[in-house]
Amino acid sequence: MMRVLHIDEPQLEFGSGGLHIDTRYGLANFGPIDRDAPPSLDFGLVGTSRSVSEVGQWFDKLDSGIEGKDSKYRHFHPHYPGTSRVFGAPIAFPSAHQRQIADRRIQAAVALAATDRNEAIRTLVNLVREELQYLADHRSPPRVVVVALPAAAYPLRRQVGAGVGRQGAKGQLDIHDHLKATAMHLRIPIQVVWPATYGGEKPPTDKRVLKRGLQAEATRAWNITTALYYKAGGTPWRLSRSRSELTALHVGVRFYRTLDGSALHTSLAQVFDERGDGTVVRGGAAYLDKSDRQPHLTRENSQALLRQAIRAYRDEHKTLPARVVVHKSSSYTEDERDGFMEAGDASSVEYIDLLRMDLPVPRLYRDGTLPPLRGTLFSLGARTHALYTRGSVPFYGMYPGMYVPSPLGFEAVDADLDPQILASEILALTKMNWNNTQFDGRLPITMRAAKQVSDVLRHLAEDAPVNPSFRYYM
Repeated sequence: MMRVLHIDEPQLEFGSGGLHIDTRYGLANFGPIDRDAPPSLDFGLVGTSRSVSEVGQWFDKLDSGIEGKDSKYRHFHPHYPGTSRVFGAPIAFPSAHQRQIADRRIQAAVALAATDRNEAIRTLVNLVREELQYLADHRSPPRVVVVALPAAAYPLRRQVGAGVGRQGAKGQLDIHDHLKATAMHLRIPIQVVWPATYGGEKPPTDKRVLKRGLQAEATRAWNITTALYYKAGGTPWRLSRSRSELTALHVGVRFYRTLDGSALHTSLAQVFDERGDGTVVRGGAAYLDKSDRQPHLTRENSQALLRQAIRAYRDEHKTLPARVVVHKSSSYTEDERDGFMEAGDASSVEYIDLLRMDLPVPRLYRDGTLPPLRGTLFSLGARTHALYTRGSVPFYGMYPGMYVPSPLGFEAVDADLDPQILASEILALTKMNWNNTQFDGRLPITMRAAKQVSDVLRHLAEDAPVNPSFRYYM
């Protein structure tokens, strides 16, 4: 008989030791975890005359607060109290850090898409890069730059529901990821915003496609200000852990093809213990196994990749983790397992847990119209388990999704901990996404971050240096 159990929603820690399961209520009630020493929120701003003006006005508006959506699900649509109240200071764009691009230059770049979409993206990104370079060379450069692309650039944006993911077709550029890769050497994180985010100029394209993902204004305010706070060097919240828990390094491994499709590489994103700090490592070449048609690493590359991760942890914390957890979406070969274990042994790490993530698993159905609760766990065998990371959320009083949710399948390939503890850890890691303050993410940050990293790395030249901070990829 199948055993089904429910895992309580993990709590997060905020300022002054405040605890809450919800990111937005935690920030509103207690402030960020580093509220006593917040980063400066004076940022740079690049766009057209109109987009620069509209973005500045919108962030001024956010400081006064935004009412939550009029809904019976008040916990799902909370009020945004104002940037100063939440983060200790308003988000400001000093005039010396504002740069404008002429409308005609934007329009000329977009017009190139009629014959060569990639050339149009490269041209527009170069226009932005010139202004970013100016700000980077400033005697007092901003810590973060908001890039306010105008409505005229919408034809170059990847369309929601277009049937092509961020990895895209071979050789096809993604404007967001190409801009991140191009600007990486400037060592200033950037935040791309479109008019739909700040209520600016209406896009000259299919409004139905663009409106599909538009959230309530208070939700957009929570998401953008939290992301900017993190990119500026702040820590909005962290996982709440007991003193008895082992110090742990969580690692997400993902494979990606170069833009021209000629090579298969590895990206690795790490999460340092409960703080959720992200560090990026670009791994070596991978290969496609003929037997299972999945990407894999050689024994040597597996060992080298994990040794880099452990070394980065040591450099950050001046000590080694007691436990390393590897999340990977493909199966583990014997060479990969041996390589990861050898890396742990070489660094005297006591425990190495290897988990295969995002396996296809069957759904559960419950009485009534709502799907199973988020946190529902059931086992399909000794090592294979399924966890509902998306599902009905009691705190919201609803299921906050459009489609029937599928549980996240995972296999404990090598693990010493009980599946319930592993699942609780995965559930907590779904809440460490600084880009989205809705706390019921489907994937743990290890896998989500590794995907975002690979999307940007495929736009980066193979000999180009990789910035190790996750702030440059999200």
